[in-house]
Amino acid sequence: MKFLPHEVAHLELVLKLLESADRSDFDTWQARYGLLLWLSIVVLVPFNLKTVDRDETQANAQIPVIVTRIISLCRLFLGDSGPTRDMAAEVLARLLTRPDLVTTALPQFIQQTKKQLSTGSDIFLVLHCDLSAD
Repeated sequence: MKFLPHEVAHLELVLKLLESADRSDFDTWQARYGLLLWLSIVVLVPFNLKTVDRDETQANAQIPVIVTRIISLCRLFLGDSGPTRDMAAEVLARLLTRPDLVTTALPQFIQQTKKQLSTGSDIFLVLHCDLSAD
């Protein structure tokens, strides 16, 4: 981990690589895992996420578009049955507990997740959850 570059400029690159990755290609899961590992390091770098947002129409949004992209992508990986699921959870944990996102993105993520898990549509998402606790 310590040998992976962790500059702000790498965030967009890693995210684009992950978005273009073919999740149905099971032979390349290691590459997706490595990219998720790299992303988990880059999101820890203390910088304002709004500075790397290229979407000017959402400049005043509470949650930057890049954060929404990362969350959406990691949600997809949470449905995987392999190690990429665990690394996607790590990325989300590190991202959503950043001081600048803990009051905005985290509560929204929890609400959306409770709603998604209550449907029980994906067995890999509903491995173990207790929705009765608030």
